[in-house]
Amino acid sequence: MEIALTIHYVEVHGIQVLMNVALHIVINIWILVMLLGALELSFSLKTKKNGLSSLCLKPRLLKYSKAQPLQTMVIANSPSTLTILENGDRLNRDEFERRYTASNIKKAELIEGIVHMASPLRFTPHGKPHSNIITWLGTYQAAIAALEVGIEPTVRLDDDNEPQPDAVLFRVDGNAKIDDDGYISGAPELIAEIAASTVSYDLHSKKRTYERHGVKEYIVWRTLDRQIDWFILENGKYNKLEPDAAGIIRSQEFSGLWLNVKAILSNDMSTVLKTLQTGLSNQ
Repeated sequence: MEIALTIHYVEVHGIQVLMNVALHIVINIWILVMLLGALELSFSLKTKKNGLSSLCLKPRLLKYSKAQPLQTMVIANSPSTLTILENGDRLNRDEFERRYTASNIKKAELIEGIVHMASPLRFTPHGKPHSNIITWLGTYQAAIAALEVGIEPTVRLDDDNEPQPDAVLFRVDGNAKIDDDGYISGAPELIAEIAASTVSYDLHSKKRTYERHGVKEYIVWRTLDRQIDWFILENGKYNKLEPDAAGIIRSQEFSGLWLNVKAILSNDMSTVLKTLQTGLSNQ
């Protein structure tokens, strides 16, 4: 009888010991979780002179305030700090501008919610034609009051579209305005783009965007094709404006803005400007 009682005591005592051990383990795990929640851990990989690497753990105690006791416990809900901008990204305008501003990228556009980034620009197929278009438009703007010409300005059209056209021409009292941030807000009357060929998005998604937003005249110089497409907005749709018998295209929106197509394609800017002066004289 005494032996049986002894065995029973040992069993009960053993169970109590195991329960106490388990309780201590649970308490220790809970304390560890709380400590980890109060620490910001940073890891760095250090390479020593002998070529070996070691992993360093650097804990830093975070400061909690009574007003925001859960500030560091909701990291998953914090705003994104990503600053990478890549071709094909799908963003809204606010996020596009945030990443664009934070990056070192020189030219990027948001068209129909998709990011388009410019490749390095060669002189002959882009730089020189761009210069000639700006010279032509700038000469016209110098002769006509209350007009503005811009080179690659950011144009805010809507939440999904923020192009950066190669050239714009707009009226000071027209639809396009300079907003408080210094950007163009609204559609300029005329936009010009330098494109390689008909496969360029300038003649597809961007053209549809300009058409929908009411850009009245849209010029695309296809440098590899040696062609200039000049579109005018009629009843909400773009129609192509063709040269006359002399090879001159005459703007329907800006009186006297004439373009000698053959001359500009041949880099004959003297003839281009003479034709423009004739147009200005015939207003």
